[in-house]
Amino acid sequence: MEEYKHELVVPGKDIPFRIFEFEGRLGNYAVPKHWHNEVEIFCVVEGYIDFYINSVCYSLNSGESIIVNADEIHSVKAEHPNKVVVLQIPKSTLKMYHGHESIHFAQVYDKKDEKLFKTVVDIFMTAEKKESTYIYSLLSKYYMLLEYLFKTYREDAGTNVLKQMDDISRLSCITDFIKENCDREISLDEVAKRFGYTSSYLSKLFKQSTSINYKTFVDTVRLNNAYNELLNTDASVNDIAYNNGFPNVKSFINVFKKRYGLTPHAYRIKIKNDNFHGKNII
Repeated sequence: MEEYKHELVVPGKDIPFRIFEFEGRLGNYAVPKHWHNEVEIFCVVEGYIDFYINSVCYSLNSGESIIVNADEIHSVKAEHPNKVVVLQIPKSTLKMYHGHESIHFAQVYDKKDEKLFKTVVDIFMTAEKKESTYIYSLLSKYYMLLEYLFKTYREDAGTNVLKQMDDISRLSCITDFIKENCDREISLDEVAKRFGYTSSYLSKLFKQSTSINYKTFVDTVRLNNAYNELLNTDASVNDIAYNNGFPNVKSFINVFKKRYGLTPHAYRIKIKNDNFHGKNII
């Protein structure tokens, strides 16, 4: 995450995964319940965080890891400063090579799985250094990690787990549409009509499947995008608000402060003055 970038590697043609440093590194931070199409691995390098999967709490300390399956509802609380590396594996990558509609991994049997932890952190460090042949090294380490995951943690999901995953999967194309269009006004009525639902049904589907409402989801997507722009560019707070679909600057500031505890301007200054990124991750 050099130069304050939230994402070190963007998935694409050559790099089929994401690796980045957890944005709640300053502490006093919480990620509300959410889901996504990627399998996610959290590795705590320093400090500790509380991780929730389907409302079950896993307290993770330094050197410990956790696996989150695709479409699995999860949230995070980080009360104190921490160093956490996150790796996301697209579900499409897993299906491409294994042809299974639903691939499920067990939670880490031993939260101090040194091989899992060291491999993910090694991928992060390789991405951060960006040496001349780093892409080849990244791909090599990544596919070795996938092999280890399948050999060690793959399991058959129970009926209830698969049903929940199927329910959430129904929202995948809807959430993708929201992510692609959240830089403009996008109402619940518009989205419901586009996908053949009534507004009340779509609202109920969001609430039942994710425990969050439509507006909270849209605000979360916009805030994630605005966060990246805040740290990766010199754009003004005013421009960032409008670039990411917030109706006005005040709305952006209120949502940002609720999640990060500081105004966008104050947060940008704090990150730039903090020597966090001047230190090695391990």
